[in-house]
Amino acid sequence: MKFKTLIFLFSLIASSALHAQNDVGLWLKHDLSYSINKKIKFGIDFQARFDQNISRNKELFSTPSIQWEVHKYISLGAEYRFSYYPNSAFENGKPVSQRFGANFEFQNIEKLLSKKSDFGLSLRIAGTSEHQKYERADNYIRTRLKVDYNIPKTKLKPELSAELFYHFNDRISYSFTEVRGYNTFNKLRIKLGLEYPLGLKHKVSVFGQYQRKLLSSENDLVIGASYSYNINKKEKKK
Repeated sequence: MKFKTLIFLFSLIASSALHAQNDVGLWLKHDLSYSINKKIKFGIDFQARFDQNISRNKELFSTPSIQWEVHKYISLGAEYRFSYYPNSAFENGKPVSQRFGANFEFQNIEKLLSKKSDFGLSLRIAGTSEHQKYERADNYIRTRLKVDYNIPKTKLKPELSAELFYHFNDRISYSFTEVRGYNTFNKLRIKLGLEYPLGLKHKVSVFGQYQRKLLSSENDLVIGASYSYNINKKEKKK
């Protein structure tokens, strides 16, 4: 019954996204991770993103990151993203950007409610600051709530998440006496994914994502796939 309920919710989200979308994108991701110890993990991911109904290579980027599990319920992280925009996606002649980010995650929330649960629940709050030449920095606070489910007797793990973006200085107004910036929630993402491990070191996943820009009528649908490799994860000795 739990799995059927998840499928029903996923179907509602997918049907509404397909009905309202203005553009379809494709995101492809490959990430590597290395556990320095039981608490600290280093990672780097590479992504290619396509838009305009998957006809244009919009962005290529790499993101090294580090994550520290402070407590079984709390983890902290930091990342740096370097993005390159191919010729077809240049905007005002600026082909690169840099983004700095930090995050706080309240993880394993379900264990506070029940020690034995097939569900997983987490809340992540992240701050990002993106910089392009000759442009003001784009600063965001992003809040994401995610739930996943370990389907009994299978390796499949579906997940559903919702993420809200708060943009500082989203709009700028000018007058004779001052320049004023307005902060606002300007974007919502709802993501449905399915993960499957291929042994202990390898993992593949696919997802669909609906993105709504709250201050306009623009709605986008993204489909994606990723492959993950944990470099030093070893099988447990029997």
